[in-house]
Amino acid sequence: MSDEVAKVGELIIKPEYRKDMEHFVLGKYDEIEYKDLRDYIEDWKGIFLEVKYWSHKDYKNDWTGKYETSYDVQTGRFVYGVCYSDWFAMWDLEEVLEKMTMEKIFEERSDEPDWD
Repeated sequence: MSDEVAKVGELIIKPEYRKDMEHFVLGKYDEIEYKDLRDYIEDWKGIFLEVKYWSHKDYKNDWTGKYETSYDVQTGRFVYGVCYSDWFAMWDLEEVLEKMTMEKIFEERSDEPDWD
């Protein structure tokens, strides 16, 4: 098992969290109203990875060229690929995203890269 964990996904964010997700993606953390998201950022200060730096590092061959992180505030469509060096940070992120998600189109996690 790797020290890192990578995850990709495509979610539809609930309407009541769309503006906060936009602030999160843009790095405007002081404008986030949703307490769980603010707490996540605060709790993981130091290891927290700003969304603009998210990458899934092509952990799986079928992820290559896919899941570039993007967000549409109008539709709530959040596509992402992220890799963390801390499993607990990823688990906490997953928990917050689960609460904010209206529809899960696709998600996949990997702790073993396809690299040879």
